[in-house]
Amino acid sequence: MNKRLFLVLLLFGSLVTPVMGQQTSPDPDIGGIVMEFFGWYTNYLEIHDYQMDDAYQTSPYLTSAFVDDLTVVFASDTGIDPILCASTLPELYRLEVSDYSGDTAIVLMRQHFSSPLTHNIEIDMILSDNSWKINDVRCEDTVTPRGVVQKFYADWLDYAQYDKETETMNNPIVDQIWQQSGLVTDNLVQTLDDLTRPETWVGYDPVLCAQDFPSRVLPLEIDIRDGQARVLMNEFFGESIIPNRVLVTLTNDNNNWYIDSISCGVAPEIITLSFYRLYLDFSRYDLDHGFERTPLIDWTFPWDIFLSGGLKNRLFNIFNTGERLAVDPVLCTREIPAWVDVSRVSATDNSVQVNVTGIYGTGPDSSTAYDLANIEFILEGTRWIIENIRCV
Repeated sequence: MNKRLFLVLLLFGSLVTPVMGQQTSPDPDIGGIVMEFFGWYTNYLEIHDYQMDDAYQTSPYLTSAFVDDLTVVFASDTGIDPILCASTLPELYRLEVSDYSGDTAIVLMRQHFSSPLTHNIEIDMILSDNSWKINDVRCEDTVTPRGVVQKFYADWLDYAQYDKETETMNNPIVDQIWQQSGLVTDNLVQTLDDLTRPETWVGYDPVLCAQDFPSRVLPLEIDIRDGQARVLMNEFFGESIIPNRVLVTLTNDNNNWYIDSISCGVAPEIITLSFYRLYLDFSRYDLDHGFERTPLIDWTFPWDIFLSGGLKNRLFNIFNTGERLAVDPVLCTREIPAWVDVSRVSATDNSVQVNVTGIYGTGPDSSTAYDLANIEFILEGTRWIIENIRCV
């Protein structure tokens, strides 16, 4: 009961937020309908031991077509709830209208599961008989930069499957599937066309920056500034816990994000920005929601992708003392900066040192910078990993 009250209060705290620069204001009934249905739905699951029967079929918030689709999905029993696109209930979620044209709308739902890394889904709405109804739920996100990258790479990997009819493997490079993607700019289309011509073939997959297909991928948003966004794609091969990294840059056009470039050989500076963005997000998430969790240890995330085993153990030991620390050993301060900047200090063939500067807002258009830490990277095989963090 407490969990449900917590969820409802947070939702009504920020009902629906239109995306920046939207031309028309969305109908407020859109958010109300989504709120009413998802409030009923999650409450019903809790009361009925997380099992859904056919009660949804008489919901006034769903179109008949969507009810028919749900009936088929529920009968297949995939283990993933087709409305929440998850196997458990989120702790909280918030809604944003990402597209609105008068009689149709797309609502982005950002779901939180004890993490600032949201699980996003898209909810299609249509206006029928002067009432908004949910017409579809898609377990994907083509609204945010991270979602666009995740969708593009998921499509890339899904395409590379064995075709029983031709008895061959589908090849996304040979079939140039980026040309019909709709998630990339003309600039990237031209770049990939050039890289995959026989006379200019680079010898590896220019999207994955590898010769093989990874078993899984993990995109992490680095920053969004001045109409551009950067996402670090982490690719995992075999038993290695240190990923192959690819830097994906996106550009915003008419409030839509498109992938504009893909860069291989990610520098330690970019890895530092990704690590600190994640650490800041977790720190801020706990502070905003009153969670008294031990940094790193209680945060569900594979920190091995950034930290060497030795450094992770040292940080865990520091946090595990149970004593109040003079400063956070990662941030090197008690205050959480708005963001960080990085600069390279030195480099050898096998190590790189990077300085981290914290940026703190001091006014609407002003900020102050403070030197925080020196980060030492070493090579693990052919991939960079953080070996030490020294407070300045």
